Amino acid sequence: MSDIHYVIPDLYHSLREKYVAEGVDFNEVIEQFMEEVGAALYNHYKDEKDQRKIRISGIGQCERKQWYGAHNYEQEEQPDKLALTFLQGHLMEALIKAVIKISGHKVKDEQTKLSVAGVQGSCDAVVDNELVDFKTASNWSFDKFKDDHIKDDSFGYLEQISAYAHALGKKKAHFIVLNKNTGELKLTSVNTLKNIEDHVIYVKDVVSKAVPPDHPIWAVNANGELDMRCSFCGFKQECHGVLQSKTFGKITKHYVVDEDAGNF
Repeated sequence: MSDIHYVIPDLYHSLREKYVAEGVDFNEVIEQFMEEVGAALYNHYKDEKDQRKIRISGIGQCERKQWYGAHNYEQEEQPDKLALTFLQGHLMEALIKAVIKISGHKVKDEQTKLSVAGVQGSCDAVVDNELVDFKTASNWSFDKFKDDHIKDDSFGYLEQISAYAHALGKKKAHFIVLNKNTGELKLTSVNTLKNIEDHVIYVKDVVSKAVPPDHPIWAVNANGELDMRCSFCGFKQECHGVLQSKTFGKITKHYVVDEDAGNF
């Protein structure tokens, strides 16, 4: 019986030796892979705007950000390169899943629709009967994923995967993370999941209110500089008011100009 803890070495072995595990329908795997790649590109161009107020995939993010999204505020125009970054994530997930199947590991429940306290979402997959969420990461983000935990979970990944686990009745979960700079893969196991149903109910209450919640304490530091999460947020101008941008090499930071702006 295949074991998820061997999935990464088996995947690399399959690629290196061009090995197809016994009993694998290679042509079927390739056909499904091509369908997923085509669907990712098609959905980018053709999918209608997501009408859900909140989603499981974002349930761990800043509640103020979720409030703006739920109340149909327009997001700022994002840099062109982000579109390719998001597409890359979908394409790499399809590729990794395909090679996992070819190497002999069992993959099921791909994009299965789930619900927690009425909030909808879909999990990536169940591999060898274990819940898995796939992530692509830069060198910096990749280092945050350890063997058995996430260091500084700024983007709410634990809430997200805890929600999937809750909906599927799983007691643990795993991330398979690709370093998009190096091609390195890492399996991070999460054995302590969050009590997510209460959090989902709390977020639903927050976004139902007429005004947004207060800024989180981490949003702006003593120098007026936005936290990285705020800098990447499409609602930062709406939330913080007038901002000043400063570029340091390849990094752009944002600073609050009027500390009273953005507050309701």
